[in-house]
Amino acid sequence: MTTHLTVGDTVSVTRMISAANIADFAELSGDHDPIHTDAAHAATTAFGRIIAHGALVMGLPSASASLMSKRSVERGATGTPVSAGYDRIRRAAHPCAGRGGEPAWRDLRRRDPYSRLGRRCSFAPRNRSSRAMTQDPRLSHIADLLTLKADGNYGLSAINQRQHALQCALLAEQAGCPESLVAAGLLHDIGHMVHDLGENPAEDGVDDQHEALGHAFLAAWFGPAVTEPVRLHVAAKRYLCATEADYFAKLSRDSVLSLSLQGGPMSPGEVAAFDALPHAAAALQLRRFDEQAKVKGRETPPVGHFLPYVARCLDPVAG
Repeated sequence: MTTHLTVGDTVSVTRMISAANIADFAELSGDHDPIHTDAAHAATTAFGRIIAHGALVMGLPSASASLMSKRSVERGATGTPVSAGYDRIRRAAHPCAGRGGEPAWRDLRRRDPYSRLGRRCSFAPRNRSSRAMTQDPRLSHIADLLTLKADGNYGLSAINQRQHALQCALLAEQAGCPESLVAAGLLHDIGHMVHDLGENPAEDGVDDQHEALGHAFLAAWFGPAVTEPVRLHVAAKRYLCATEADYFAKLSRDSVLSLSLQGGPMSPGEVAAFDALPHAAAALQLRRFDEQAKVKGRETPPVGHFLPYVARCLDPVAG
């Protein structure tokens, strides 16, 4: 049968691989390796998050094959073209949940041993010491939020929520802050990850009160050394705008936008009341890290690097 196709013909299919797709494939295939199924473990690897199964990704060219078969028929093929295999498929990266994959079909007649694919893939060593931490479902839930729900833009900045959290935690670590403040740096904006108001509600004139949502989420699991800086980091911005003449000029565009919704600079009475709070100093330090943690391209460790700080700050489980 004449296919009416030529070497170099291409088709393109884009698919978004969701966390649910990866979980479903794990059940179907029986491949429950923790790099695909355990967010807390995956966060400790070089990938930093759960990645899709290689076989799941390699199945996506089936749609491309169907499009190429359709093209063959449209060009005059009289039979039923079917795929005979995918000899030159390569993965340029390991797809993560929520990221699109675009399989391409080309060089239909050239052969290349499929076995070479294995030599082109790299596998990160597991940090076995992390396995004990994953036994605490609270830590796993936090890791899930930071790995699966933090891809949204951080306000109007050119980074996402995860990158902002990691930068903030790294600044606290590099400054030699207590473990509780490193954990607070990682978790201070978790309120953004537990609401459904979108990536930048301030742009729509909505104060999402993420500091209160984050505090309410964390208070069941952590003591005030972690939760109070989180609760107060927005108030700390208002405090610094009222007490430091040059602080407003340091605010990012989204921080300026949200400031007006959050009450603007504090009054003298509010400043005095804030000064009297037991965790005011920690909240101010967190706020300074917060404003500095918006740098596009800054390298940070993965989420898993900071999970031990979080684990050591968790309240003991009752009973």
